[in-house]
Amino acid sequence: MSRWLVYCVGSVIFWGIWAILFSAASSAVSPLVVLVLSTLGLLPVVAGLVFSKRVRHGTHIKRGIAWGIATGLAGAIGNVAYSEAILRGGEASVVTPLTAMYPAVTLIVAVAFLRERVNFVQVGGVLMALVAIFLFNGTDASGAVDTSIWQTSLAAPWMAGALFALALYGVQGIALKLSTNHISDELATICYFVGSAIVTFLVLATQPIDWSMPVETWILAVGSGVAMGLALLIGFAAYRGGSASVVTALLALYPIVTVLLAIVFLGDQMTIVKALAIGIAVTAGLALAHEGRSGRKEETVPSGIDLTKNEAVSARNQ
Repeated sequence: MSRWLVYCVGSVIFWGIWAILFSAASSAVSPLVVLVLSTLGLLPVVAGLVFSKRVRHGTHIKRGIAWGIATGLAGAIGNVAYSEAILRGGEASVVTPLTAMYPAVTLIVAVAFLRERVNFVQVGGVLMALVAIFLFNGTDASGAVDTSIWQTSLAAPWMAGALFALALYGVQGIALKLSTNHISDELATICYFVGSAIVTFLVLATQPIDWSMPVETWILAVGSGVAMGLALLIGFAAYRGGSASVVTALLALYPIVTVLLAIVFLGDQMTIVKALAIGIAVTAGLALAHEGRSGRKEETVPSGIDLTKNEAVSARNQ
């Protein structure tokens, strides 16, 4: 198994943990408050990475830092746009599955601008991943598919925020890939925190925050930030070896972990739709892992990237 696939699995596990903690915290306070608190949760991870020996490794440090900060900005602003869509009347059962389609945006941008080559098996994997993502996010409490997403209008007041979040989440995958072409995973994670912190400060400056919340909510929200930091660190390592389009689609399958954790620890029921989604997601993962003749050069070393001889050899071997 390729190293980047192992990193994908590790990142998916932590994203799954993040999702269940974030969801639990958001049931008590608004997603914007959770965004602020989860940024605090990133601090312990970032503090540890600052002292890493690899933090200064890279080929074009300034360029990599810029892309790294862009990932944090895209993710945090996307979360704000998502929250705004909910506040403007969008139902979570509609907004969530819509914005979860972001791997399709990453695929289009990666093929068009990074000249990534994706084989037919992987294209099928992306399509299956999108179906699985919709099933994970577009079902109600009983597990039935919520068809209201097909009855929405582009003129709805919340639609602009949802589509903006969709675009930002998709572009974030490209920025993640580009940052790892220039700097270490450790520095990229630190830069993500910087970008996210900028948005957090803007939220604090413009939105009233009620800090009187239960200790459990603080723990859940900050814990989600810690899980996110670890997921990001391992995810950057995955992007370093894999293509942006494939890795993004794989990481977006983290609801498998969330669903299984909810069943084991929260007593949720396994429904037919959830079982179907898990089966499709696993099949999609196997298809996305099929490298075939997709071409590793464009995925690992896009045009315009300067690598030293040793780094180029290492990149081809991953």
